[in-house]
Amino acid sequence: MISSARLGDQHACPLPGHGITPIATASGDVLINALCAARVGDICACGAVIVAGFPSIMVNGRPMAHLGSPTSHAGMLVTGSQDVGGGFTFGGAAASRVIDFSHLGILQPDGTLDEQRLEALLADPQLAEKAEAAGAVVDPYSLSTATTNPLGIAAL
Repeated sequence: MISSARLGDQHACPLPGHGITPIATASGDVLINALCAARVGDICACGAVIVAGFPSIMVNGRPMAHLGSPTSHAGMLVTGSQDVGGGFTFGGAAASRVIDFSHLGILQPDGTLDEQRLEALLADPQLAEKAEAAGAVVDPYSLSTATTNPLGIAAL
């Protein structure tokens, strides 16, 4: 199980002057340990957008973010719930699949989320195949520093 991310959980941002910042936006009505659940498209205090999550666990129509989710600033989420998570391996490969939606064009040129593009991808029955073809499928249990954290920021 991989820890789910929530409002206020920490993001390590490699951009100069950003450092460790909290997740600043999240679901307004889905709570995890009394904190709002974070999703793909939610924003960290430094402006980074969460770009990866579990497409099999939806929160208000968006994939749930988790410990290790990469962001648009090349950072990653470094804290999460200690007892609520996803990515259970007993559900088969699809249950633990994580898609980095940034590889599928969900970010606009200004770095903000393209809501329509994300909605279209999530409604597409060929999402898994398209993600595989784009190199957007990652195994959350083998997230390496080289792929999710190119600047080597250590998780807390």
